[in-house]
Amino acid sequence: ISDYKGKPVMKMPVRTNMIGKKAPEVSAMACMPDNTFKEISISDYKGKPVMKMPVRTNMIGKKAPEVSAMACMPDNTFKEISISDYKGKPVVLYFYPADFTFVCSSEVPGFAALNEEFEKLGAQLIGCSTDTHFVHKAWKNATSEQGGLVDFDINHPLIGDFKGEVSDAFDVLMNDKFAPLPCRAVFVIDEDGTVMAEHRNADPLGRNTKEALRTVQALLEHKKTGRVVPADWTPGADTMDTTTESVDEYLKKLKAKKELEEEAPPIRDDTWRHVTRSSSIEAYII
Repeated sequence: ISDYKGKPVMKMPVRTNMIGKKAPEVSAMACMPDNTFKEISISDYKGKPVMKMPVRTNMIGKKAPEVSAMACMPDNTFKEISISDYKGKPVVLYFYPADFTFVCSSEVPGFAALNEEFEKLGAQLIGCSTDTHFVHKAWKNATSEQGGLVDFDINHPLIGDFKGEVSDAFDVLMNDKFAPLPCRAVFVIDEDGTVMAEHRNADPLGRNTKEALRTVQALLEHKKTGRVVPADWTPGADTMDTTTESVDEYLKKLKAKKELEEEAPPIRDDTWRHVTRSSSIEAYII
């Protein structure tokens, strides 16, 4: 770029996310379900969906990029904001492809419906697409017949990233047939500005908005207790210390719960009554 100092240069951003790309053709040895070993690759499973950990392009552990852009605020005023404006509280930043579209019309009200819960946790919810902040305002005030959200309280800022700078900084612009819109990405950022969780979906795949809330709850539990949060954790459930003994204790409780569930007869009517609950087992009596 320095060769062209003194004149404007149009530079294509590096795309490091995998949305819309073909999965890399690599193979490696795997431990199979029956404990045998086999060399496998993604192409071995062509024709069926595959869950695969992608090439390291994620932002986990990095500081959230310092970028700012105009946003349409809850009261429909406009304001320039950045993630650093909310330092000291967790931030949930979600991206979506475009206003006046289809899945997006379900997701933005879905996040808004959870905003009161985010606020109770001291967290800030922010949405972002590459529309202008003016289009955000128009979408919020348009009728459902027009594809708008006037019947819903969109109670959090929507960033109008029409220059694509925020989307580029968080590397959420989709590839190939989905380009150049943002994917359905969610970033959970802690009070110090560090990215602690991220999730990305392609355009056709709507998200579970409640998972973002659960992730913030898990983050705050970890920050409060120093303990780690196991799979499918919900507030009030068991957490773990980072010791083998703690893992052993947790897995034994998990096994006991599974065995109890398998032994319990199905509940078909009001004959069975739920009478007690603990973090590890459920007991039923007639």
